[in-house]
Amino acid sequence: MTIPAGATATSDELSFDVEAFQHLSVSFHVAGGPVALDEHPEPAQESYLTPAGSGDLAATTSTSEFSAVPVLYAVEAIDVLASGPVGTIVTLGDSITDGTGSTWGADNRYPDLLQRKLQTKRGGEKFAVLNAGIGANAVSVNSPITGPSGAARFSHDVSSRPGVTDVILLEGINDIGIYGASSAQITAALANIADQAHAKGYTITAGTLLPAQDYTLLRESTRQEVNAWIRTTDVFDHVVDFDLGMRDPSNPNRLNAAYDSGDGLHPNDAGYAKMASLIDTSTFRTTC
Repeated sequence: MTIPAGATATSDELSFDVEAFQHLSVSFHVAGGPVALDEHPEPAQESYLTPAGSGDLAATTSTSEFSAVPVLYAVEAIDVLASGPVGTIVTLGDSITDGTGSTWGADNRYPDLLQRKLQTKRGGEKFAVLNAGIGANAVSVNSPITGPSGAARFSHDVSSRPGVTDVILLEGINDIGIYGASSAQITAALANIADQAHAKGYTITAGTLLPAQDYTLLRESTRQEVNAWIRTTDVFDHVVDFDLGMRDPSNPNRLNAAYDSGDGLHPNDAGYAKMASLIDTSTFRTTC
């Protein structure tokens, strides 16, 4: 198979059963020398590579020839045919949605934990949670490094996915900490995503921006302005107040130490579990 630069290819269908929470491995061989592959760095999950010149080992089940690397390559998504109605929730965001700070390979990102919560709370119904988090991504700023903004990539990363019913949006902290964006720029981008979601018939839940005092530095007032807008605007169907649930009661501009991975920005496993606990699962719906 030859895939042109920037293009997407879909494989043939495969027939086998997949259980809830089952891990799948996708192996492929790239022929013809070194190529630049699309990559997703620091996804809290390893990929495995063989040294150049090892030949085609895509069909092997041994791991002895492979080395773990902290990057996911090339494979964008796996479509699964479900029996019966399924609610598909896309979590759109940055490294906090991507799971930075969680234990690698343990599926302790907040979208993973939300999936488990849905199975417990809504056990008779089926839900899929798709993680569309990208480290360092901004909601209002396009970057040559971290790609299109959250608003610009909505059509590709959310509405191109089959069966979407709901969106959880948590993004904007990098706009403040990296790009120095104004609250007006950030809220306009968040509202744009809400408009795109509603145009597709999705329900959208917005999360307030988590405390990150050392990251936002002198622009903490911008985070507060964005959060005040999220709490009071009517452009979203629902709001989850991550800020309130994750902050240090004695210093509300900082993450609670119990939830801090150590950098003051990204939660640890307990923090991601707390985030999932704050989400009201009764708002999600399955397709008919």
